[in-house]
Amino acid sequence: MNFKEYLDTHETLTFNTKGISMLPMIKQDRDLVILRKKQPDERLKKYDVAMYHARDGRYLLHRIIKLEECGYTFLGDNLPNKERHIREEQVFAVLIGFVHKGKQYSTDDTGYKVYYHVHYALYPIRFIYIKLRGFAVKLKRKLTGS
Repeated sequence: MNFKEYLDTHETLTFNTKGISMLPMIKQDRDLVILRKKQPDERLKKYDVAMYHARDGRYLLHRIIKLEECGYTFLGDNLPNKERHIREEQVFAVLIGFVHKGKQYSTDDTGYKVYYHVHYALYPIRFIYIKLRGFAVKLKRKLTGS
């Protein structure tokens, strides 16, 4: 049973994520995310974190950074590149809470709202940092042969 099928029979889903795309908010194998099923006629908002079925078949959980006419532009909090033109029908769940370092947070919490506004405002700086970090890792591998 996949995420979408589970949410078709259960209204919420709680699980550990895999990957680094939502760091520092969500760390794989430590933190939990709590999702609810997106209603068919529901239009999500800028800065919502939502799960969608990507064109390559993967399920991704990233933040909406732009509303498009027929969908959204997404960006992982720890990623440099935006995912544009994600259609409304690809999106099937929205984050309503998460457990970070053992403490549960709601997406309605003021602290959470401050976090995502500041985090996104720093995107240009984060973009440069993430690109430089990736370059440094590739250079180190090339120099050490690993």
